[in-house]
Amino acid sequence: MKINYKNKLVYANLFFGVVWLINGIYQVFFEENPNWFDSIWLLLSATYFVLFYVQKYKSYLTIEGGLIKENWPFGKKISIADITEIKYFVGDYIVKTDTKELTINTQLVHGNSVVDLKAA
Repeated sequence: MKINYKNKLVYANLFFGVVWLINGIYQVFFEENPNWFDSIWLLLSATYFVLFYVQKYKSYLTIEGGLIKENWPFGKKISIADITEIKYFVGDYIVKTDTKELTINTQLVHGNSVVDLKAA
């Protein structure tokens, strides 16, 4: 089962990527005396576009094969068999084992996926 990001969050990253890209193009190509620092806007824009891509085409969380896994390069993995406690606190699910703790922020999760998460 895949738990997806909210569409509003995903498209906000796309919006900011476009805004920073337009600002970067203006700063680098249309300013009188462009500075090397002005090209940082283009790097910032690229970062938002990569974030948009990851959030759009990868899921926030994957629950399959007996594992709960965050889909980030350094995301946590927890075996479902090792779970000792699940708490719901201030809109977050806190999944604990003896050695690890995984916090699932439901404010980042798409509405349909929240229903799937509660069912799991």
